[in-house]
Amino acid sequence: YKYSNILSVSASNTGLFELSNLVNPFDTKINFQITVPQNETIDAELMDALGRPLFKTKLKVYKGTSSVGFEVPAHLQKGNYLLRVVSGFGIVNKLIQKQ
Repeated sequence: YKYSNILSVSASNTGLFELSNLVNPFDTKINFQITVPQNETIDAELMDALGRPLFKTKLKVYKGTSSVGFEVPAHLQKGNYLLRVVSGFGIVNKLIQKQ
């Protein structure tokens, strides 16, 4: 078997808010696509395995599907992290790995 580095996560059954194509594992940048029903600013937060916040950024997204990404702090070591994406339409938490 061969595993893909891309996965899709849906936060709702309505399809109004969806996170997809999250590249996992990541290296220096976290990239994903997000689908929202209207223009908004979302929060993306990276936390350690215990839920402690390490990095937070705001990203402008537009109605429909937007490709977004952000650089992670250079001091992050290899390991597992929690990515939390907060929109006015929902919250997605996803376990991701730094290579």
